[in-house]
Amino acid sequence: MLLFGLAGAALILASSWVGHVAREDRKRWLNLPLALVLVPTMAFCWAFAFSMYEPEVPDRRAATGFAWAVLGMGALPVLVFYTVGYLLPRKWILVLVWVVAVVPFALYAFIGWVAVADYVACTEDAHECPL
Repeated sequence: MLLFGLAGAALILASSWVGHVAREDRKRWLNLPLALVLVPTMAFCWAFAFSMYEPEVPDRRAATGFAWAVLGMGALPVLVFYTVGYLLPRKWILVLVWVVAVVPFALYAFIGWVAVADYVACTEDAHECPL
């Protein structure tokens, strides 16, 4: 569990830092460094959700879980923190925002992954599932 927390903290720091560097280099908001953070994160989230997938889960429910994993747990945090890093003018403000955002992001990630697990690993009538 600690490893996932550290990975999440590193992810939001990396996203913010890449956004800040893009601003300092006067690059447009949508650029290659953003894609280099975004695409692997989305792929990892899909793979992590797939590792929990149970074939008995209805297709529509599983698709919702995979969409939430890729978009809500992968793309959304990267885009939000990249944008924060892009908009903040000073590095010390960026670090301060990161320190403040780590705990709320950890709560978001925990609740989000529980929801993903519920969608991809639990049938609708399962009693042992988290939600």
